[in-house]
Amino acid sequence: MSNSVSTEKRSGIDTFLVGVTLFLTLLAIIWAAVSPDQFADIMKGAKNSIAHHFGWFFILSVFLFIPILFFLAFGKYRNLKLGKDDDKPEFSTFSWVALLFGCGLGAGYCFWPFGEALWHFYKTPYLAESGSQAAYLVSKGAAMLHWGFHQWAIYAIVGLVIAFPAFRLDRPMTVSGAFYGLLGDKASKGIIGRCVEIIASITALWGAAAANCLGLMLFTVGLKNIFGIEVGLAGNAVIMFSIIIAYTMAAYSGLHKGIKLISDGNVWVSVIWFVFILFAGPTVLLLNGMVETIGQYFNYFFTMATFTDSQGLTGGWATDWPIFYWLWNTSWAPFVGGFIARISRGRSIQQYILGVLIIPVCVSFIWFGVLMTATHYVDANHLVNIWELVQSNPANGPYAVASAFGGGVIINCVIFLSVAGFLITSADAASFFIAIQMSHGSLNPSKGMVLLWGLIIGAVSVVLLNTNGLDGVKFAGILAGAPFMFIIWFMVVSFFRTLRSEYARFKENQERSYMEHLRRELFKS
Repeated sequence: MSNSVSTEKRSGIDTFLVGVTLFLTLLAIIWAAVSPDQFADIMKGAKNSIAHHFGWFFILSVFLFIPILFFLAFGKYRNLKLGKDDDKPEFSTFSWVALLFGCGLGAGYCFWPFGEALWHFYKTPYLAESGSQAAYLVSKGAAMLHWGFHQWAIYAIVGLVIAFPAFRLDRPMTVSGAFYGLLGDKASKGIIGRCVEIIASITALWGAAAANCLGLMLFTVGLKNIFGIEVGLAGNAVIMFSIIIAYTMAAYSGLHKGIKLISDGNVWVSVIWFVFILFAGPTVLLLNGMVETIGQYFNYFFTMATFTDSQGLTGGWATDWPIFYWLWNTSWAPFVGGFIARISRGRSIQQYILGVLIIPVCVSFIWFGVLMTATHYVDANHLVNIWELVQSNPANGPYAVASAFGGGVIINCVIFLSVAGFLITSADAASFFIAIQMSHGSLNPSKGMVLLWGLIIGAVSVVLLNTNGLDGVKFAGILAGAPFMFIIWFMVVSFFRTLRSEYARFKENQERSYMEHLRRELFKS
């Protein structure tokens, strides 16, 4: 700690990191723009190779993150704070949770509850015959697996290992700062730390861009359904530019203003259309389906969470779904985990883990449980040809289901606004955290740096969407997340080394405080 500098006092731009990240990103953009087919083919080949050789590692890793977090939440380290012992939380609980949702949920919460429910029903991987009554239950367990504890465990563990040394030991708010327990003061200055920062920055950049693509797909479908506007590549670029302006203005205004206000507001906008579907549809059936979803999640939890398809019996289901999801989430982890770290100062380890792991998962149970059941109901009663629609483009899902229940233009506009809100808040979080990385871990990076990375994320998003559409987005998520999964484990080891030494100091301070209190009481008597 001898050379530590308060995170608030760091300033300046890390020109080396900015230069290398920009150079590598520009090369990829040019390649994808000039030879999109070749770029997509190479990404697909790399994705298949990574999944084949390391799929077991990714599945096991994410599975193990969950007990590690519960051990930390309820073990002896639970009362240690992400900050000094007398630090107070920076945000109210509601705003903190809203910011969590804004950066961690993203457009995927509007995109996948509808398409994924039917995908696993009509193309059931195993455990049941496709399209059967048993497949209905399996589909719920399979879909919920990807939106339950595993997803948030990745974000929670990355945020924790960044926040603890940053706020408690005044290390930089960077991914390399999480290596302090292993490398000491060389964590942010040595070659290992620099390589980690480059990988983390590129991972965050491409992960955020891939997430933007989902939002863009929902956006363009909304334009077609509501206004009858067909959008091509040029239209996507215009939309992305408009969204860039929105989220860079929000990020430009700062964490406590634009980003916080949009996150708070988007929670309520999303609640409006969710409540409409709940009460315009068969309410009792949807509530029953929600409870049923929770049961099927835990029923198939261990079976599906450890399924690697070692015998190749499911035609690549493990690669296309759980492995894709875990690496997709991992590609988000640097900026989602980093952003969660940034907003979590002053909370104990227990408060942090229960907040980041338990609250979002409970919301997911309600959200996915109701919306997946609504989708199955629409499909079974032939209210809309929903299966055909989501096969052609999964972004059709929310608009089609809302329309089936009489939502019309108004509810579709609300969904449209919700998508825009998720898109803006997740891109805000990404550009803000990447700017922190590029500013030596300063908690308040320059507005110009935030603007620059917001523009770059938008440019990469447009290129990705032009590269095999949704498949190109999936390839980018897997390739971006794979190297960072290995880095996470080194961060965890480093964190536990730091945690042990800090816990010893914490207990020593507690004993000293108790003895001083006892001494004062004795003198009083």
